[in-house]
Amino acid sequence: MRTIFFVTLTVLCSLSSFAQEDSTTKKTVLKFELSYINNSVYLGRKDSSELSYFTPGIFYTAPSGFFASANLSFLTQESRVDAATLEAGYDYAAGNFDASLSAAKFFYNNQSVNVKSTVSAGLNAYLTYETLYLTPVLNGSISFGNNQPDYFAGFGLEHSFYAGNTLTVTPSVTANGGTQHFYDGYYKLRKGGKKKLVSASVTQETLNASAFKILDYELAADLTCKVKNFSFFATPVYAIATNPNVIVTTVYRPNGAVLTSQSKVENLSNSFYCTVGVSYRLPLN
Repeated sequence: MRTIFFVTLTVLCSLSSFAQEDSTTKKTVLKFELSYINNSVYLGRKDSSELSYFTPGIFYTAPSGFFASANLSFLTQESRVDAATLEAGYDYAAGNFDASLSAAKFFYNNQSVNVKSTVSAGLNAYLTYETLYLTPVLNGSISFGNNQPDYFAGFGLEHSFYAGNTLTVTPSVTANGGTQHFYDGYYKLRKGGKKKLVSASVTQETLNASAFKILDYELAADLTCKVKNFSFFATPVYAIATNPNVIVTTVYRPNGAVLTSQSKVENLSNSFYCTVGVSYRLPLN
């Protein structure tokens, strides 16, 4: 799977060199966006408490295909900034073919219990080819954090329906797989790891975090309504989580000796969540 991912990255990098030929009809655009998600779910994984965010963001796209973005995520339950993201990359489009390659940097509050909160950076690749009936979608990514890198890949099918030039509805189904060092870090550093008791300490970790597994299946629908330079959007998602982890909880004596060690299979549940928002597109030329 890692070989497939790196081949995809190589193909996208080589294609990007030709993007200038298809940039004559594009414009430089600045876009302002405000979105809300009722619960943060990542590859079917989520914290036991609901984490909802308001996220303002700014996006820049150039005729060459270069793009950059920055956003802040405000956690409504705590009324604080819980995360920030910086991203830059390159889009390529020609005929029915679309591809994207980007790099992102993540910043999380030290108190965050988001399952992605130990991820500090990532590389992402995206590839589609639109057909008359169904559009296959292939994506791959690498994330970096406090543990070893994680590798992800996803395959999906989608199709867009249009109502004039205003409304677009794109239902999709996607299977996502990957390794889970990010999730191991979440348990070790954020969820329940390294708790200090009066006469003992507790750590938690996941087993086989390096194993590549199918993590979830997602049924989604992107709805976008354009009114002049404004776009109103909503993306409901139903995530079917698979392959629950074995969580090991270990209690240590003050001298470092193991007092108890217990293993249990986590109780995964399916998730329905939705992102809604509005954006304003400002052409700069």
